[in-house]
Amino acid sequence: MELAESLSWVGSKVSKIETGKQTPTDQDIRAWTGATGTKDEAETLVVALHNLELQHAEWQRLLKAGLKSHQLTLSQQDEKTKLFRVFENTGVPGLMQTAEYARARFADAIMMHKVPNDINEAVKARMQRQEMLYRPDKRFHFVITEAVLRYRLVSVDIMLGQLDRLMAIASMRNIKLGVIPFSTKYVTDPRHGFWLLDDDLVRVETYSAELNLRQPEEIELYARIFEQHAAVASYGASARGIIGRVLQELASEADEPGSLFLLADPFPCFASKGEKTASHEGTTASTLLTMRPTIREPGRMVEETSCERQRPFAQQESGRTTPQARS
Repeated sequence: MELAESLSWVGSKVSKIETGKQTPTDQDIRAWTGATGTKDEAETLVVALHNLELQHAEWQRLLKAGLKSHQLTLSQQDEKTKLFRVFENTGVPGLMQTAEYARARFADAIMMHKVPNDINEAVKARMQRQEMLYRPDKRFHFVITEAVLRYRLVSVDIMLGQLDRLMAIASMRNIKLGVIPFSTKYVTDPRHGFWLLDDDLVRVETYSAELNLRQPEEIELYARIFEQHAAVASYGASARGIIGRVLQELASEADEPGSLFLLADPFPCFASKGEKTASHEGTTASTLLTMRPTIREPGRMVEETSCERQRPFAQQESGRTTPQARS
């Protein structure tokens, strides 16, 4: 009580800071240390607080400026990173998502965290981030579980387009995509997903926060766990076979009487006629569906007929409520 009075604070502020119910500001820390005779420790404590905020970034704080802002922040880290190692056990990693899959995941984040709805801009920003998949100076190693292919986090029609997109990605030269089948015996349990960016950063998403781990021992641990997961994954034709089986099952389900669906283009047209878009090299590997997306060559001009099949982002509706994936 005496400390609060000496600082002209309300009596409850000291106890809230002591119990972690309130985060002190830089000014609070300097005032506290000055009043308790530990002024020499002030700057060390301020730096420690800033590091903690970077390491444990609550979604409410991280997304208060909107989803697009966070995508732009991720883009800055993307630019510096040469090797991406990604393990996911529930959802498709953001860099491999179709626009509609991304929209569904963003919609849930908006609903859960009650943050500004800039979903159109966020989807466009994520699609723009995917342009680096075609850069020769970047390498990507994705490992996903079969559960990622089967979890009903989005509607069937959206998932069909997403699986077809994964089939195409599995054939790209600078991308290594591994799938861990249900029948696999794991070395380490797949308790949560994570992103390992070079040997500099591990990013983990929880329901409440984004964790950014930079301690060398933590990075070493996650690198070892990633290698263990990667070692038991299936690649190449085997991985495409797993994806293809799930795709065929979903297509059969969609073809049941009374079912109507439209397969989403995994490379949506969000540019006007005459603009260039980044797209996949070659054609899709899937021959399981009668309605197949058009995969355009990198750098080709977007044709009017392609744009007519999908509305611009600004005209698309939002509101899907599905689990989020912010990376």
